[in-house]
Amino acid sequence: MTGPNLNIDVTGAADIVCKGCGNYTFVNVYVMKKISAIMSPTGKEGVAPIPTFACNACGFINPEFLPIMKKEEEPIEGEAEYATDVSAEAAIERQRRKIL
Repeated sequence: MTGPNLNIDVTGAADIVCKGCGNYTFVNVYVMKKISAIMSPTGKEGVAPIPTFACNACGFINPEFLPIMKKEEEPIEGEAEYATDVSAEAAIERQRRKIL
């Protein structure tokens, strides 16, 4: 891996695999967050794209790639193992639809 002043040997690093299918390649995707006018720096409602990664084979988003869940958000029943400490109920629902 190279970058500005960055030389790291990743040959001994562990692979991250998709928790949905075991694939080891990912693509860039965005989780979209709705921003209320109160929280927005412009004072207007808006949308914030949060970059993350989805499995290149099945589209699953590993929980560690999702933004952290707010305390009042509850995971969908049956998805607790994937929903711990993640946000975007919509992402969980999308994964459920892919499985069904």
